[in-house]
Amino acid sequence: MTVDGAGEVVLALTDVTYRRGSTEILHGITFQVGRGEHWAMLGPNGAGKSTILGFCGAEMHPTSGTVEVLGGRLGRIELQRLRRRIGHVDPRHRLSSALTVTDVVLTGITGTIERPMRWSPSAGELARARELIGLLGLERHAEGRWPTLSQGGARPHADRPRTDRRARPVTAR
Repeated sequence: MTVDGAGEVVLALTDVTYRRGSTEILHGITFQVGRGEHWAMLGPNGAGKSTILGFCGAEMHPTSGTVEVLGGRLGRIELQRLRRRIGHVDPRHRLSSALTVTDVVLTGITGTIERPMRWSPSAGELARARELIGLLGLERHAEGRWPTLSQGGARPHADRPRTDRRARPVTAR
């Protein structure tokens, strides 16, 4: 798939509708994002921005319409495999366990939110996590617990994802 015949489409929402119970949150949303494009999504609270980002991160499915992320259509692709290719940090996500910064970065390799049971990183994966933590100047926080630290930055790059989707609050003044 290409954007206007020019470049590869990395994200496409087509006629997407989303309902919670009987309330329609989104209706008829259609847009595409091409490789290398940068977009900003603006809107008031309750407009559906986080819901759209949930589709883009393969965390939610629409009620109707189609969502394609990195060539895979939601509902027809193995989600964990797709999620390994998507960088996402949601500052509102609540962890079940108090992971260290290093553990959180490693979840970018596993495509999971928590560190999988009975999984241990290879020496190369651990080295890559430490490299990323160093690039961000967070070495002194590497063993710090995630709930007590700022939540952007490191995880989206652990597996060198092709998309970087970060849900960050935006405040207008």
